[in-house]
Amino acid sequence: SSKKRLLILILIDSILFFLSLKLSFYFFLNDQLILISLKNYLILFIFFIPFGVVLFLITGQYQALTRFVGSNSIYRLVLRNILLISASLIFCEIVGIQSFGFRFWILVFLLLTFSNTGMRLILRDLIRINIIEGNNKSKKNSSKVRIAIYGAGNAGDQLAEALKLSNK
Repeated sequence: SSKKRLLILILIDSILFFLSLKLSFYFFLNDQLILISLKNYLILFIFFIPFGVVLFLITGQYQALTRFVGSNSIYRLVLRNILLISASLIFCEIVGIQSFGFRFWILVFLLLTFSNTGMRLILRDLIRINIIEGNNKSKKNSSKVRIAIYGAGNAGDQLAEALKLSNK
């Protein structure tokens, strides 16, 4: 169902937000971790994860169908991550906690972008494999008909992808 799908995607993204921030702390601030107060550390986690989920919800990250993930949705994901990192930097300034430096946030951005993109592509491919295998099992002898889609837009792209996936 769509609610289960939404909850699963939010859970996956929350884990990726956490891991990206945690790994960035580990790799970048390993020897300086003693200098960071635990309070600042926790405040950043408490802001970063819920704000990231809300940002993704508001900007429509979860509205796209996972099996139609393409380059446009990846570019939008990159922009969302830039917005999340920028908002985190502003939050650090407003609250007055240590911003951890520009290189730290670049590392968070790279880890978050690569993990989000990779997860979306893996989910897309798993869904496509299941759909194609299901269609191949249900059909024994089917002949493909060549078609042309007139028009260039999101609906045409989605129709082309749906036809490829359905193997019809």
